[in-house]
Amino acid sequence: MKTALVMYRETTRRWAGNLALGLILAARCFAASAADDRIVLTLDQVPRDGVAVARVDLAEVARWCGVEVTPARLRAFAVPGDQPVPAQFVPDEGSPAAGTILLRCDPAQPPSRVRLDFAAPPQPKPAPSTTVRTRWYSVTHDAQRLGGLPAEIVFAGTDMKFYGPRWNDRLYHRQAGQFWLRYDRQPKVECVSTGAICTVVRVSARYSQPDGKRPESQPAAVYDWYYFHDQPLVYVRAVVSQQQPQTWHEAHFLELGFPTNRFSRWAGGEPLQEAAFRGNDQSHRFNRGGAIIEGRNVIGMFDAGAISVYDGAGYGRYLHAQADAAWQEWKATRFERSAWLLMAADDKPAESLSKLAASAPGNAQVIVSTERLQQRLDALRAQLANTDGAARREAGWQLAVARLLQKHGRLREALELPAGQLPSGWKVIPAGDLRLILEQRPDGLVLLDLADASAGASLLGADSGLLFELTLRHTQTGEEVRLSSDRAWSEVAIRDGPGKDAFTLRWAKPQSATLGGLAVTARVRTDAKQHRLAWSLDAQGQANPWSIWWVRFPQLALSTESSGSQLLLPQAAGVLKPVGRERLSRFHGQYPSGWMSMQLAALYDPAAGTGLYFGLHDPVGATKDFFAESVGPRGSIRLAWEIPAPDMGRPGNRFTLSGEAVWQLLRGDWFDAALIYRDWARRESKWFPKLGAEGRADTPPWMRELSAWAQMGGTPKECVPRVLAFAKALGVPVGFHWYSWHQIPFDNDYPHYFPTKDGFADGVKELQAGGVHVMPYINGRLWDTHDRGTNDFEFTRVARPAATKNTNGEPYVESYGSKESNGQPVRLAVMCPTTRTWRERQHDIVMRLFNECGVQGVYIDQIAAAKPELCFDATHGHPLGGGSWWNGQGYWPLLDRIRQDKPRDRMLTTECNAEPFLRWFDGYLTWHWQYDGQVPLFPAVYGGAVQMFGRAYRGGPTKDLALRMKATQQLVWGEQLGWLDPSVVREPENFAFFRDAVQLRWKLRRYFHAGQMARPPKLAGDIPNVTADWQWSGVWPVTTPAVMTGAWHLPTEKRLVLLFANVSDQAITAPVQCDLREAGLAGKNFTRCRWTPQGETELMGVVNAVLRETVTFPSRSVWAWEITAKE
Repeated sequence: MKTALVMYRETTRRWAGNLALGLILAARCFAASAADDRIVLTLDQVPRDGVAVARVDLAEVARWCGVEVTPARLRAFAVPGDQPVPAQFVPDEGSPAAGTILLRCDPAQPPSRVRLDFAAPPQPKPAPSTTVRTRWYSVTHDAQRLGGLPAEIVFAGTDMKFYGPRWNDRLYHRQAGQFWLRYDRQPKVECVSTGAICTVVRVSARYSQPDGKRPESQPAAVYDWYYFHDQPLVYVRAVVSQQQPQTWHEAHFLELGFPTNRFSRWAGGEPLQEAAFRGNDQSHRFNRGGAIIEGRNVIGMFDAGAISVYDGAGYGRYLHAQADAAWQEWKATRFERSAWLLMAADDKPAESLSKLAASAPGNAQVIVSTERLQQRLDALRAQLANTDGAARREAGWQLAVARLLQKHGRLREALELPAGQLPSGWKVIPAGDLRLILEQRPDGLVLLDLADASAGASLLGADSGLLFELTLRHTQTGEEVRLSSDRAWSEVAIRDGPGKDAFTLRWAKPQSATLGGLAVTARVRTDAKQHRLAWSLDAQGQANPWSIWWVRFPQLALSTESSGSQLLLPQAAGVLKPVGRERLSRFHGQYPSGWMSMQLAALYDPAAGTGLYFGLHDPVGATKDFFAESVGPRGSIRLAWEIPAPDMGRPGNRFTLSGEAVWQLLRGDWFDAALIYRDWARRESKWFPKLGAEGRADTPPWMRELSAWAQMGGTPKECVPRVLAFAKALGVPVGFHWYSWHQIPFDNDYPHYFPTKDGFADGVKELQAGGVHVMPYINGRLWDTHDRGTNDFEFTRVARPAATKNTNGEPYVESYGSKESNGQPVRLAVMCPTTRTWRERQHDIVMRLFNECGVQGVYIDQIAAAKPELCFDATHGHPLGGGSWWNGQGYWPLLDRIRQDKPRDRMLTTECNAEPFLRWFDGYLTWHWQYDGQVPLFPAVYGGAVQMFGRAYRGGPTKDLALRMKATQQLVWGEQLGWLDPSVVREPENFAFFRDAVQLRWKLRRYFHAGQMARPPKLAGDIPNVTADWQWSGVWPVTTPAVMTGAWHLPTEKRLVLLFANVSDQAITAPVQCDLREAGLAGKNFTRCRWTPQGETELMGVVNAVLRETVTFPSRSVWAWEITAKE
């Protein structure tokens, strides 16, 4: 039997011969004289002001077309029509054909294509001056000051002079200290381009200390400052490099410090915030734009990652671009950063910044091509649009290959290669429509692309290439070595098998002989029906004394060329990021934790109907870090897992990926990604609980049905009357989360919770007699290092041996807001859950609360919220550092014993929603589901398997609207509502809406513990949005539709409930659309009844499988339709 790879090659040859004759003849015509070809740029997402700025490499197209890239002679013409387009090309230092293209297009009708040539009459060279003047400002660069960075800024119109800005652009190492650009004594400053659009000043400087000392790696930076002639804008692009890899713990770009008497106000954010500086050492963080203001004068930053305004008293005040990236380690030899600046005197400076941030020039998508190649691609697109089935797949695959060759500058092959043929050294691993393309080189394997053959889409951006990265550490010296899949190997191979539809990729014998016989083996299984690739990875065999430290796998850089691209992240409940419209601020999630709750992500384009599911199906939930960030000039999204190896620091350790990495074509949206993950989690994960007809039999019925929660802290006298009044006003059973029931202060002297406050047990009894289920707080991770006031009572003697330890043998210690009596922060050690000391202590506390105090539940804080610590204490008996021991040898057996010994009618909950602890808890406190762009990803996967309860309800000027928005999300997402102060009963309008939502949930409660989430119904038309400050951390704007929907399904009973809520003050009319078959209801006809908070109100007759109906949603209302399949 032929192997899968050979069979695939034969198949491609067969269908290649059946392509349309016209397409083959066209390809031959395209291969005519390259000298007749011309350079073409394709444009997309041109900003509304018409100015497009993009990174391009013209080297290959210029070579193909036989032209020399001469920036001073550049001409641009719109296609078709040949209308001149003002243009400017700024080559990079040392790369004459690669650089930045700037185009000023007609804003009313920007062209989709622009033709370039270099035939204009020669232009004079830029004037040598490095002072730039526009009608908004003048800026002076002086090589004698501040390392050549701007030394003077004068605002036109007000003549405000800003002398001596303090540029804190620097690198920092914990031992070596700080090195600044401003201390370079010999920077290079030159005007490198003056054209139709802007003047560009290039500053080259080295990182130095005040005495001139420089690091051994010789780090340096090149900053290009683009000063626009017709706009009050400055674009800054920086390339930072060092001669050899060295770790830096901070790398700051555009940190503009200034004296306290220069700018008196700051502004930023959405909705717009503006306030005076107060010198209170507060930091204000903005995702789109931030500014400092003095009168009409403004310096703002936008399209610059996370922007920080720091209101300092000691260190000073500053405006900072790429603030998230500044405090991330840099270990490589190069990185790029960029930002846009607004500098002007403006009557409404903050509003002007907001408008600019909404359509930054740098968001344009520009692809370099040629006329003939574009004709070929157009022909392939036309064929793709007019075919289906196998012919469509064939045309789509050709289109994807041609685009890939274009992306890699291989123009001759893109035009001349026969259909279905790939360049030498390129390998394809097919999985249905999903095609993996690799290039085998003498010393490595390069990931070229993932293609959707049916859509003709290239899924990867221009910044892919690496399948894995490996970090090894010398156990004696601490030296680190990094290896990657693309280079520095003596042996590289791709083979079929083992088994059918499987391939093996192997790297062996690093070229660095000191690493010995290290080998990395990746195995990939293909699934044509699901268009899926499933990966495993193993690394072993390194020489003593080397230890595998971290493995970065899997990783992909996914394309975001479409403006509609959406990125799904498992942050808290789940978040959608509009990465096609705006650059992504770097996301770092530590799994398992409340802010990285599951092991999946997805990037998809709803309009194109294609995307990629990026999952790591690890059934034991090993410790790992996840990263999502924009990379490269086109903003590709790099998704990557970094996994600490088990037995880090032990020579000769081995790394084996826990579970499988899954790449699968996504033909839908976030809900379809959730279904892929849900199917896997139910089938294979170790934490999914056993479900019966009523859901989880191991969760008490009262907990499964609970619909509302109150929370507060204090004595029984303070708490009991208020909570009883809350329960009475709602008229249903409620839960009460009781804080500070103990005599010790909160977050202090843990874990010595006993004795309780006087009367606690009697208060519990009184509440539970009144229909209130009491659940006190304890912490599941921490032991105070001074656990009796300011004294060390038991920590050193009892707890320290059982605490988690770093590589130096010191306990990991955390501090929150609590203080000791002497004013010092309380320092709390993180305990190791594998130790008998911690297991016994947790068991004893919980059992005393159940047996002595009579509570019906215990909340064990932080277990599903905080990340695992990499513990290096060998006496604990677990693998050092990485692995899944935090779960399998730690909290799982710890909680097993508690669940085994607790009374059957009691329950356990914890903070947040990290998935690996799910079957050991009856409820997850989802108080942190507070993000803009949230979607119910977690409820879609785990609804019915655990009870989700609680949001943080807070104050502020829009707290009433925020309450309705949060309560509504809780209702339609299947959560138990509330977790708010019982005094809400004294807020008539708020409480009325909250009570209605609780009453409706109570009447439909069985859906949320015996059912599962179905796809929420869609509302057509223009549904208004509402925005409120949710006050999660400072001002925290969240926007949702005014009408929210949800769907929950009882599959075995063929019943579905559709939930609707209008949180606004206006009635809204909109068509409801829902395919009941997609929701899991089989049949043709269905009965429908309407539920309100008061009960079932009417039988509404029979509906068809596809529900389309225009509905008016009254203001501040909640209701539902229950739909049942007719027999």
